Amino acid sequence: MEKPAIPNLIAQGIDQFAMRVASVMPDISYMPVRPGIQVSENKARDRRLANLGWWDMNKMSTKLRRRARHLTAYGMSAVTISPVSLYHDDKRNMPHWRVRNPLSTFPATMLDPDSMEPADCIFTDRRPLGWLKQNYPYQMSILYRGAKGDSDMFEVLEYMDGNETVLIAVGAEKPKSDAYSVETGKGTASHVILERIPNRAEISPIVIAG
Repeated sequence: MEKPAIPNLIAQGIDQFAMRVASVMPDISYMPVRPGIQVSENKARDRRLANLGWWDMNKMSTKLRRRARHLTAYGMSAVTISPVSLYHDDKRNMPHWRVRNPLSTFPATMLDPDSMEPADCIFTDRRPLGWLKQNYPYQMSILYRGAKGDSDMFEVLEYMDGNETVLIAVGAEKPKSDAYSVETGKGTASHVILERIPNRAEISPIVIAG
């Protein structure tokens, strides 16, 4: 007598299960270097409060809900952390958590199936041409853009490992009949490195839970 499931129940089930997963925020604890010494105890408490402050400024509760949806729907949840906002949207000097799209995440092969920390990873993203020209004017003068306007989207590759983060913009596809011609002011390179950011932590800033 049970009625057949209908597709719109899938989204509802994913959302409700994800909200259940993310309903309780994790807690943070910092152990004092010298237990019983008041100065050391105070510093440990300050570290914990600072970390909670970073979580609040990163809207961690919202990010956990999105990560739970990814984990439920795709079987994986990718997040990265960096000391700067790589896309210049936030100038605050603090750690920035970014929830990554599982469909555009390409981690290195991990030999340990239980590991959640790949040695390196490539992420793909898209940014409008106007934003790229505003933030990287010199690099975009080299990149081939064709006849695209400022609102057209360009693919940006982001490589991350324990040494650095590299942003690369991929140019427009050249017409086959005009593959070797040069258009004035449009650039000639098929891709260009936008930025290299050293990783001073010297460990991979990527965690992919599955």
